[in-house]
Amino acid sequence: MSIDYRVIGHPGRDNALFLKIISGHAVDHLLFDCGSCIDELSSSEITSIDHLFLSHLHLDHIAGFDTFMRHNYNRGKDVHVWGPQHVAGQIHCRFLGTTWNLVGEESLTCWQLNEILPQRLDKYILYSQESFLNRHFVASPSFDRTIDRTIFSNSKFQVSAFLMNHQIPSVAYVVEECSRQNIDMKVLKESGWNPGAWLQKVKDSTSSGTEKISLGEKTYSLEELRKTLLTTTRGQKIAYLSDFLLDKNAEETLISAVKNADILVCESQYKQEDLELARKNYHMTAKQVAHLAQKANVKKLILFHVSQRYPHLEYGKILEEAQEIFPATSFPDNWEFI
Repeated sequence: MSIDYRVIGHPGRDNALFLKIISGHAVDHLLFDCGSCIDELSSSEITSIDHLFLSHLHLDHIAGFDTFMRHNYNRGKDVHVWGPQHVAGQIHCRFLGTTWNLVGEESLTCWQLNEILPQRLDKYILYSQESFLNRHFVASPSFDRTIDRTIFSNSKFQVSAFLMNHQIPSVAYVVEECSRQNIDMKVLKESGWNPGAWLQKVKDSTSSGTEKISLGEKTYSLEELRKTLLTTTRGQKIAYLSDFLLDKNAEETLISAVKNADILVCESQYKQEDLELARKNYHMTAKQVAHLAQKANVKKLILFHVSQRYPHLEYGKILEEAQEIFPATSFPDNWEFI
């Protein structure tokens, strides 16, 4: 398994993060925020998106939603949208702003709108068959989000969400691949055991550990073979942080949340000399973000979502401020002029 990531959008304009989580059998596509930069994705990429995660609904983070909706309203499989409180109502209003009288006989598509609240997830459903007129509420059990921040998980990855302060709730997201277990081929060779179908049972956690396997003149339990042959590989971890005040409380939460992340994609709206402006507008500076990356021991920091107030000639200064603290900092690869 692996995660392929791409920051889309030009410097000083709308930005978003597009992820492909690649397993041996399938690819899951995730999009974080949906500004006008979604036009950089191909039609096939947009229709492949399984989950749209919105940090909040300021215009630069949602301006491309009509494009997303146009490609996916009748694609015939569920569409999942995630965001803070009121996201379901706001997305529903966008559907109500369009006339859908011709969609009733097209492919049935279910839009699942998930609101991330401090103590629960609220789910609403829109159906293309109903011309998106009705927003159905699906009750969700409450849970203590100070302990469990996971909002979605399957056999391949999980997504955690953290409510931050942008004068309104803004969601920070962390994506983690599930750890995977593989056969240590060196140990297998040294043991003198011949590969075969039995190895699949060793890897299959649903098989009972007490089951016996005969290898050569000896018999072993699956549990014994697993202890001998299996190695655990940690999956990749990518964090997406955009638009909020990075105060002491936020930093404490995020140091733990993004700890040891492979990639931290984070807004860098302001230079350090404009710290007070950053605080006033509930944003971050490059220097603040670099300190966070350093304390959380991430491998790589990617800065994006830089304020339009700075001419491109000043971007080098923003990058230098971060690199002085956290050398493994860069802008997105497609920002070629930097």
